[in-house]
Amino acid sequence: QSLGDLKFLVTLKLNGNKFTGPMITLKSDPYTIDLSDNLLDGDMEWILSLSSVTSFNISHNGFKGVLPELTIRKLESADFSFNQFSGQLPSLSDLRQLSYLDLSHNNFSNALPSLSNSFSLQYLDVSNNNLTEGTTLSFLPAINYCKLDGAFE
Repeated sequence: QSLGDLKFLVTLKLNGNKFTGPMITLKSDPYTIDLSDNLLDGDMEWILSLSSVTSFNISHNGFKGVLPELTIRKLESADFSFNQFSGQLPSLSDLRQLSYLDLSHNNFSNALPSLSNSFSLQYLDVSNNNLTEGTTLSFLPAINYCKLDGAFE
């Protein structure tokens, strides 16, 4: 049985294993996914099948392309850092539970999307990207860490 066939997976932690290749679409909808520190690559279409994940970490891999629209309303923590994502950042306006977001060390371009509904956001890192303009961060009442160095062209 392959990983993709597991239907009742609640937690998926495969970090630090040097796994290679693209990620498969899961039949389950885990609450926690940690695939950090591997050699995974390919696009992120498999994230579209997720709706229940609260903690998501794919940092330090080789994922590339455009990050799809994030519609996981329960998402609290997301780390997409140290990959090869490019293009425009997706809308983040539906992620009202999000408290931790790391998009650093990628090749995102265009503007930082609106964070006007991100009232829970405490940690934001978009450093070392190719963004062209920012957004107002003054309306983020919970923010206590915000790293923007090297984020803009």
